Formats: sequence, structure tokens, C-alpha cells
Amino acid sequence: MIRRQRCSMPRRPGGLRWRRPLTVLLGLTVLLALDGSGILRVGLGCALLHESGHALMYRLLWHHWPELEISPLGICLRLRGLLMTPAQELLLAAAGPLANLLACAAVLTGLVVVLLMGYVRLTEVSADISQIKTEMGQLEERHVALLTQYEKTFDLATVKRVAEEAGMTKPTAGQVEYLELPAADSTVVYRSDAGTALENIAESISRALGSVVEYFR
Repeated sequence: MIRRQRCSMPRRPGGLRWRRPLTVLLGLTVLLALDGSGILRVGLGCALLHESGHALMYRLLWHHWPELEISPLGICLRLRGLLMTPAQELLLAAAGPLANLLACAAVLTGLVVVLLMGYVRLTEVSADISQIKTEMGQLEERHVALLTQYEKTFDLATVKRVAEEAGMTKPTAGQVEYLELPAADSTVVYRSDAGTALENIAESISRALGSVVEYFR
């Protein structure tokens, strides 16, 4: 906002002028505290950028900074009895919107660059996924080939033929006996050949001597 004002006061160097500063600070504090969406912060940033454009153009035209006034209604640039040509007034008025447009262009350019980089990265990831799928297909084909080769190596027909050539025959139903164990995982083996009494005595003596030798070690 540009406010042209004529007065008889001498022109002072640029600076900030507060109008009702407590009201301004209190209002900003409350509004920022209630601004959950961040719209107010964006608006304040745009307003500061807008007035900065005006101030910068004022600096370029008259080689000193203007006076800025901060009030509950916003920020405005005060022109104390300043005479301007139409071209100067046009440049000063257009500097604020131009600053906002340049900022928007910079933000949009950044977003476009980020989107392009994301697209490039997505293309690379898609290529990697396609390559991985191709390798998985090749590994699957290799697995099927190895499985087929394994089945050919252990062909049941070939095993049966080799067993028959070696004189082995398939047991009949009468040759197969099934045992039912009363206790879990336990068996009792009885020797049919008990041996002679002399062998039993010799075995007993051998075990006794072994026990004596083990005791004196």
C-alpha cells in the first residue's frame, strides 16, 4: 500500500513508525496462536515481500530508504510531500506486485524442479523393478530346469531297473511284518544264541577285570 501525504514537516531518513504498537503486537500474537492452517503466516510473508518491493524501488529511485508505517490495518509506505513523475509513480506502484510475482515464480520453479527430479527418480526405480522382474523370471526358469534335471537323475523307473539287475526284488505282502510297540520309542532285543556256559563265564571275568583296572587308574 502506498499512501501519498503532503505536510510541512521536513523529510526525515527512512525508518519504521509504529501506530498503536500494543494493539498490533497483541493482535498478531492472538492471530498467530489461532492460525492452525498457516494461512496467516503466508499472508504476512506476502505482505512483507510486497512492501519490501516498494521500499527497494524507492531506494533505487531516490537513493535512500522510505519511512514505513506499521498499524493495525497493515504496513504502508509513507511519502511525505514527495513529488513524482508518472513514470516514477508507476514503477513504485508496480514494484510490490512484481516482487510477489517473482516470489511465486521462484516457488513454482522450485516445485517444477522437485517434480522433475522425482519423475527422473521414479523412472530409475521403474527400470530397476523391471530388471529385477527379468532376473526373477530367469531364476525361475533356472529353478525349473534344475528341478527337471534332479527328477531325471533320481528316476524311479531307472532305480527299479538297476535294483532288479542287482537281484533285488520287491517284497511281497507276506514278507512285510508290522510291530506294535507298547511303550513309546522303546524296544527289547533278545538274543537267540545265548552261547555256552564257558563263554558266559569268560565274559563275566573280562568285565570284572576291566572294572578293577578302571578303579585303580
